Amino acid sequence: MILIYAKPEDEEIYAEEGGEDWGWFVNDVSEYFTNNHPQVLFANVYHDGLTDKEIKQIEDELQPEGFGYVFIDGNKKGWAGHDMPGSVIRSAEEFFGLEPAEN
Repeated sequence: MILIYAKPEDEEIYAEEGGEDWGWFVNDVSEYFTNNHPQVLFANVYHDGLTDKEIKQIEDELQPEGFGYVFIDGNKKGWAGHDMPGSVIRSAEEFFGLEPAEN
């Protein structure tokens, strides 16, 4: 599972300041996994039903800052900060032990 991580207040400030790339990059990463590794589920830390306790546990374990992606595979968790989609995709494939898709 890949959880998109951005605190709602940070997203709001980002949007008010005219930020755009976060949304585009998240879409690119999500599309890649949907098309090439559909077994990897996508969700959002703050908008898809995680409890406050679950969110706190993720934040305590990974200490995420800003925008990024939480990788979860069973009890194993990882973090990739906001970056170009290709970098996040490579990090996620490595974390999950997936072969890169041939383009």
